[in-house]
Amino acid sequence: MRRAEADREFEEFARASAGPLVAFGYALTGNQHDAWDLAQEALLRLGRSWRRRDIASPWTYTRVTMVRLNADRVRRTSHETLTPDHGEIPSPQHVDVTDLHEWLIHALHQLTPGQRAALALKHMDGMNNAEIAEAMGCTEGTVRTHLSRGAAAIRAAQAGPINEENHHARH
Repeated sequence: MRRAEADREFEEFARASAGPLVAFGYALTGNQHDAWDLAQEALLRLGRSWRRRDIASPWTYTRVTMVRLNADRVRRTSHETLTPDHGEIPSPQHVDVTDLHEWLIHALHQLTPGQRAALALKHMDGMNNAEIAEAMGCTEGTVRTHLSRGAAAIRAAQAGPINEENHHARH
Protein backbone atom coordinates (compact mmCIF):
# COMPACT_ATOMS: atom_id res chain seq x y z
CA MET A 1 0.00 0.00 0.00
CA ARG A 2 1.32 3.40 -0.89
CA ARG A 3 2.18 5.75 1.93
CA ALA A 4 -0.29 8.49 0.90
CA GLU A 5 -3.14 5.97 0.65
CA ALA A 6 -2.27 4.44 4.03
CA ASP A 7 -2.08 7.88 5.63
CA ARG A 8 -5.48 8.82 4.20
CA GLU A 9 -7.06 5.57 5.46
CA PHE A 10 -5.61 6.07 8.92
CA GLU A 11 -6.81 9.66 9.02
CA GLU A 12 -10.34 8.54 8.08
CA PHE A 13 -10.30 5.84 10.75
CA ALA A 14 -9.03 8.25 13.41
CA ARG A 15 -11.60 10.89 12.52
CA ALA A 16 -14.50 8.42 12.57
CA SER A 17 -13.32 6.70 15.77
CA ALA A 18 -12.36 9.69 17.93
CA GLY A 19 -15.79 10.25 19.51
CA PRO A 20 -16.51 6.61 20.32
CA LEU A 21 -12.97 6.14 21.64
CA VAL A 22 -13.28 9.12 23.97
CA ALA A 23 -16.61 7.78 25.20
CA PHE A 24 -14.93 4.42 25.84
CA GLY A 25 -12.07 6.20 27.61
CA TYR A 26 -14.58 8.01 29.80
CA ALA A 27 -16.11 4.66 30.76
CA LEU A 28 -12.63 3.50 31.77
CA THR A 29 -11.51 6.60 33.66
CA GLY A 30 -14.53 8.63 34.67
CA ASN A 31 -12.68 11.74 33.55
CA GLN A 32 -12.99 13.50 30.20
CA HIS A 33 -9.38 14.70 30.13
CA ASP A 34 -7.95 11.25 30.85
CA ALA A 35 -10.36 9.82 28.27
CA TRP A 36 -8.98 12.15 25.58
CA ASP A 37 -5.40 11.30 26.61
CA LEU A 38 -6.07 7.56 26.33
CA ALA A 39 -7.78 7.91 22.95
CA GLN A 40 -4.99 10.08 21.54
CA GLU A 41 -2.20 7.82 22.77
CA ALA A 42 -3.95 4.70 21.47
CA LEU A 43 -4.45 6.34 18.05
CA LEU A 44 -0.79 7.40 17.99
CA ARG A 45 0.28 3.82 18.64
CA LEU A 46 -2.10 2.53 15.99
CA GLY A 47 -0.78 5.11 13.52
CA ARG A 48 2.77 3.85 13.98
CA SER A 49 1.63 0.37 12.97
CA TRP A 50 -0.96 1.30 10.36
CA ARG A 51 1.15 0.82 7.21
CA ARG A 52 2.43 -2.57 8.32
CA ARG A 53 -1.14 -3.90 8.09
CA ASP A 54 -0.47 -6.62 10.64
CA ILE A 55 -3.42 -5.42 12.73
CA ALA A 56 -6.50 -7.53 12.04
CA SER A 57 -8.96 -5.11 13.66
CA PRO A 58 -7.86 -1.50 14.22
CA TRP A 59 -10.96 -0.92 16.36
CA THR A 60 -10.16 -3.78 18.76
CA TYR A 61 -6.45 -2.94 18.77
CA THR A 62 -7.21 0.64 19.80
CA ARG A 63 -9.67 -0.33 22.56
CA VAL A 64 -7.32 -2.97 24.00
CA THR A 65 -4.48 -0.43 23.90
CA MET A 66 -6.65 2.00 25.84
CA VAL A 67 -7.43 -0.61 28.52
CA ARG A 68 -3.73 -1.37 28.94
CA LEU A 69 -2.73 2.30 28.96
CA ASN A 70 -5.34 2.97 31.62
CA ALA A 71 -4.07 0.07 33.75
CA ASP A 72 -0.56 1.56 33.50
CA ARG A 73 -1.91 5.01 34.40
CA VAL A 74 -3.68 3.65 37.47
CA ARG A 75 -0.55 1.80 38.59
CA ARG A 76 1.50 4.97 38.21
CA THR A 77 -0.89 7.10 40.20
CA SER A 78 -1.47 4.24 42.69
CA HIS A 79 -4.35 6.05 44.43
CA GLU A 80 -6.87 6.94 41.80
CA THR A 81 -9.50 9.44 42.89
CA LEU A 82 -12.35 9.84 40.47
CA THR A 83 -14.46 12.94 40.45
CA PRO A 84 -17.50 13.26 38.27
CA ASP A 85 -16.81 15.15 35.08
CA HIS A 86 -20.12 16.25 33.65
CA GLY A 87 -18.72 17.69 30.42
CA GLU A 88 -20.06 16.68 27.04
CA ILE A 89 -18.74 13.27 25.97
CA PRO A 90 -18.70 12.53 22.26
CA SER A 91 -20.12 9.10 21.51
CA PRO A 92 -21.69 7.25 18.63
CA GLN A 93 -25.12 8.20 19.96
CA HIS A 94 -23.97 11.63 21.25
CA VAL A 95 -25.06 10.74 24.78
CA ASP A 96 -24.48 13.58 27.21
CA VAL A 97 -23.33 12.23 30.55
CA THR A 98 -25.42 14.90 32.31
CA ASP A 99 -28.51 13.01 31.10
CA LEU A 100 -27.53 9.98 33.20
CA HIS A 101 -29.15 9.44 36.56
CA GLU A 102 -27.05 10.84 39.39
CA TRP A 103 -27.02 7.44 41.13
CA LEU A 104 -25.48 5.83 38.02
CA ILE A 105 -22.74 8.44 37.74
CA HIS A 106 -21.99 7.98 41.44
CA ALA A 107 -22.00 4.17 41.08
CA LEU A 108 -19.60 4.22 38.13
CA HIS A 109 -17.18 6.35 40.10
CA GLN A 110 -17.23 3.84 42.96
CA LEU A 111 -16.06 0.94 40.77
CA THR A 112 -12.45 -0.15 40.65
CA PRO A 113 -10.55 0.46 37.41
CA GLY A 114 -10.72 -3.29 36.66
CA GLN A 115 -14.48 -3.37 37.15
CA ARG A 116 -14.97 -0.33 34.91
CA ALA A 117 -12.71 -1.80 32.22
CA ALA A 118 -14.43 -5.20 32.26
CA LEU A 119 -17.93 -3.67 32.18
CA ALA A 120 -16.96 -1.25 29.40
CA LEU A 121 -15.44 -4.01 27.26
CA LYS A 122 -18.47 -6.26 27.80
CA HIS A 123 -21.23 -3.71 27.34
CA MET A 124 -19.67 -1.18 24.98
CA ASP A 125 -17.59 -3.58 22.86
CA GLY A 126 -19.62 -6.76 23.26
CA MET A 127 -16.54 -8.81 24.13
CA ASN A 128 -16.88 -12.20 25.78
CA ASN A 129 -14.99 -13.11 28.97
CA ALA A 130 -12.05 -14.68 27.13
CA GLU A 131 -11.61 -11.58 24.95
CA ILE A 132 -11.86 -9.30 27.98
CA ALA A 133 -9.27 -11.39 29.83
CA GLU A 134 -6.88 -11.12 26.90
CA ALA A 135 -7.44 -7.37 26.60
CA MET A 136 -6.93 -6.81 30.32
CA GLY A 137 -4.06 -9.27 30.69
CA CYS A 138 -5.77 -11.31 33.40
CA THR A 139 -7.62 -14.61 33.80
CA GLU A 140 -11.25 -15.26 32.89
CA GLY A 141 -11.94 -15.85 36.58
CA THR A 142 -10.72 -12.34 37.35
CA VAL A 143 -12.94 -10.98 34.58
CA ARG A 144 -15.96 -12.80 36.02
CA THR A 145 -15.17 -11.34 39.45
CA HIS A 146 -14.84 -7.81 38.04
CA LEU A 147 -18.11 -8.16 36.11
CA SER A 148 -19.99 -9.66 39.04
CA ARG A 149 -18.79 -7.17 41.65
CA GLY A 150 -19.18 -4.22 39.30
CA ALA A 151 -22.74 -5.19 38.36
CA ALA A 152 -23.60 -5.79 42.03
CA ALA A 153 -22.30 -2.34 42.96
CA ILE A 154 -24.38 -0.73 40.23
CA ARG A 155 -27.51 -2.67 41.27
CA ALA A 156 -26.95 -1.65 44.91
CA ALA A 157 -26.58 2.00 43.90
CA GLN A 158 -29.75 1.78 41.80
CA ALA A 159 -31.71 0.41 44.76
CA GLY A 160 -30.54 3.33 46.88
CA PRO A 161 -30.16 3.38 50.62
CA ILE A 162 -32.57 1.14 52.46
CA ASN A 163 -34.88 3.05 54.73
CA GLU A 164 -34.31 1.53 58.16
CA GLU A 165 -38.04 1.51 58.96
CA ASN A 166 -38.94 -0.27 55.69
CA HIS A 167 -36.09 -2.72 56.12
CA HIS A 168 -37.38 -3.83 59.54
CA ALA A 169 -40.97 -4.01 58.30
CA ARG A 170 -39.97 -6.49 55.59
CA HIS A 171 -38.09 -8.77 57.98
